[in-house]
Amino acid sequence: MANNCSGELAYPASVILALLYGIIALPALIGNAVFLWVIYKARNVRTLSNLLLSSLALADFLVGLIIDPVWIARCVSTPHPYNHPFKIAIDALWIQTCITTTFGLCAVSVDRYIAIRSALLYHQMVTEKRCYIAIAFVWIASLSFGFSRILVTNPANLPKLWMCVTIIAILLPMILIIFCYSRISVVARTQSKTITRQDVQRSNKLVSERIRNQKAAKTVGLVVALFFISWLPTLTTSFIHLTMSDHCKNMRVVWLWVELVAFSSSGINPWLYSLRNRDFRAEMNRFLRIRCLKTQ
Repeated sequence: MANNCSGELAYPASVILALLYGIIALPALIGNAVFLWVIYKARNVRTLSNLLLSSLALADFLVGLIIDPVWIARCVSTPHPYNHPFKIAIDALWIQTCITTTFGLCAVSVDRYIAIRSALLYHQMVTEKRCYIAIAFVWIASLSFGFSRILVTNPANLPKLWMCVTIIAILLPMILIIFCYSRISVVARTQSKTITRQDVQRSNKLVSERIRNQKAAKTVGLVVALFFISWLPTLTTSFIHLTMSDHCKNMRVVWLWVELVAFSSSGINPWLYSLRNRDFRAEMNRFLRIRCLKTQ
């Protein structure tokens, strides 16, 4: 995310980028707002897993509400020096958003791993209190790292800051998420083979719970895959930029495009983990029907 480039966007390119940031902000706002509203109103979908997803949805909602408009302003404005208040605010918001998203996905991935690996002990290991502690840690860590950009005033220290942020915010979460889902895939395949007709007759509730957990793991797996596709260009660009001996003037343009790809996941995530959940779809349809009847 470091950007010392002084190159300016051509006017047509800046307008196109600004419009694209505005377009991806709409599904991020609408989709995540609907998801959070249904979680708030419907008790039967207010599970511990959805509690963790709600934190992720809130982060994605803030991307559409705050981050995308800020990036629109960045597209149409002239480049600012590293110590300009607008540049510092953009950097701090990027760090906070990135860490909230990646750490939130880590929490969701660990939750699914425990649900698949230790289904019988899941409710003992994953409690409501621990979920709230995990959510609080995600937001406190993201705000703390975002605030660190405000404290860095020496331009010589900026590469060190961005290297730390890149490793902590993207690389390490990717490694943890890969580990969780590699183990989930192995355990899920093993459990699928053990779910036989005798198992269904002997413990239908346990088998149903396993099947539901496997489906939830697949849904979160799609969210994680989307995360890799959208944030990998950011990770790659960050390492290339940090290892460059000479800063390319076109780097600002590159950053604006790769961040557009990264932030687009915020508008897709809520539709992935809501439309694949049958109970959530039913509650969403019920609330939409009620709202329509009230307006008539």
